[in-house]
Amino acid sequence: MEYNRKYRRYIYIFLDIVAISSDDEFLSINSYSLPYQFTFDFDSNLKSQTFNVTSSTVRIYAQGEWEDPDAEAEWLNTEYNYFDITLYSNSGTNYGTVRYTPNGILQYGQWTNLPSGDYYFYMSKHRITWSNPNTGYNGDIVGSGEVRQY
Repeated sequence: MEYNRKYRRYIYIFLDIVAISSDDEFLSINSYSLPYQFTFDFDSNLKSQTFNVTSSTVRIYAQGEWEDPDAEAEWLNTEYNYFDITLYSNSGTNYGTVRYTPNGILQYGQWTNLPSGDYYFYMSKHRITWSNPNTGYNGDIVGSGEVRQY
């Protein structure tokens, strides 16, 4: 069976966000308690696993960088050298976006006055930086992070 690159990338991105059973079925996971550690490899956007917040302040730490040195060279000194993390409650309320620089340095965004409950975040970046399979250009940002409450 052949898979195209885009399909394989989709499955790979979500492997640390969902569980897969022994018969390759996707399973639902209840929300994680904090701290919640994650890794990422995304081209356009990525939704996190749900995590439970019991404090009013959350920090999302992330250390990301361009996977391809050519992408880093292309975007380094431009307005497109970023990725965003937007925090949402499980009911869909947007609590704001923090911009991160993909420079391999640990950074964090802080959200305050949060009610207790389940949350998730989206990671995204500008469309112009997405990979282009026609040219072989790889626009992925890779890294790791952690969600902590204070």
